[in-house]
Amino acid sequence: MSKSADFLEMCEEFLDRYYRDEIGQLAQRYPGEQRSLVVDWSDILRYNTDMADDYVEQPEVVREYLSEALRLYDLPVDVGFEQAHVRVRGLNDERNYEVGGYLPHHIGEAITVRGQVSQVSASKPELVTGNFECMNCGCITEVPQADGSDELQEPNQCAGCERKGPFRLNISDSTLHDSQVIRIQQPPEMSRDAGSHLDIKLKDDLASADIYGGERIASTGVLSIDARDLEKSTFDYYLAGDNIDIEDGSYEDIDPDEYRDEIDAIKESDNPLQRLADNFAPHLSRDDKLEQIIVALILQMVGTARKDPDGGPTKRGDSHLLLLGDPGTSKSELLEEVELLSPRAKLKSGEGITKSGVTAAATKDDFGPTQWSVKAGLMVLASGGIAC
Repeated sequence: MSKSADFLEMCEEFLDRYYRDEIGQLAQRYPGEQRSLVVDWSDILRYNTDMADDYVEQPEVVREYLSEALRLYDLPVDVGFEQAHVRVRGLNDERNYEVGGYLPHHIGEAITVRGQVSQVSASKPELVTGNFECMNCGCITEVPQADGSDELQEPNQCAGCERKGPFRLNISDSTLHDSQVIRIQQPPEMSRDAGSHLDIKLKDDLASADIYGGERIASTGVLSIDARDLEKSTFDYYLAGDNIDIEDGSYEDIDPDEYRDEIDAIKESDNPLQRLADNFAPHLSRDDKLEQIIVALILQMVGTARKDPDGGPTKRGDSHLLLLGDPGTSKSELLEEVELLSPRAKLKSGEGITKSGVTAAATKDDFGPTQWSVKAGLMVLASGGIAC
């Protein structure tokens, strides 16, 4: 797809046809409360299938056209969208992946990745375009900075006297925006690889979003690789995030209709609870005490509704269990079974676990622009489920 006035006109027509009301609402909230217009990819598909395909294959180009169309939009009020963005969400199922599910041929394309937030970096200003003052003649040279680079890009030569410096960065006249990185991993109920994760780089207004460890998210953006170290032959994936949707990530995500036959069979059996217990960790040798523990674990996973009677004490629907026993009495195997069966559970070994490992910790590593981040612990990752 080549740049053209015709394509820009298509983008203007699309926004006017599908998002006139949303643009009016953005004008009332811009720029303090809102700086982005979020559009659904399905609307682009309904408008023009070629345009929808173009976004998947060249997302940055199409997104810039849409943003330019927004800046040119004829508003009845005196508001300019000079720094506004158009962000795209809701790609079709074929473009949705779990952490680690994408392949090298997806690099440069738009995809949606789902996962659970495990780390969040601090938000910091990042230089987008630097204005450099020549120390010889005082002329200003504007230099766009390479996206994702940690090194300051200075002019090759002065735009005035054509000397090669020295230069001084004039921060007050340069363009900066917020930058933040979040790391997502496979949710506990899906994770079989502790090292599988993906960093999502957020810019501008997305970098100030309220995102916390343990939350389930779906992020749409451009799949990229970190190729700053050219001495390596292998690279790490990252997602240049364009939109983030917070998802519930709990029992509500399960569709009971998919398991209706199994549910009916259990319900109609002579002893439904015993039938569940018989299929819980069936490889373990049983005695009466272990049977009681298994039944208690099943009842904990099932739970019940919270009760808030008028004028009476609140009765919560979940419970805590404490398993005490000698080594080799199957405590860990029982908890591994809970982690396997529960829609949202996280298992952590007691050996060497710290208070910060249970809740959250500030860690220093090579993650994000600050090298300091908040890493979610066991209780955060299992929030809304079961922490083992």
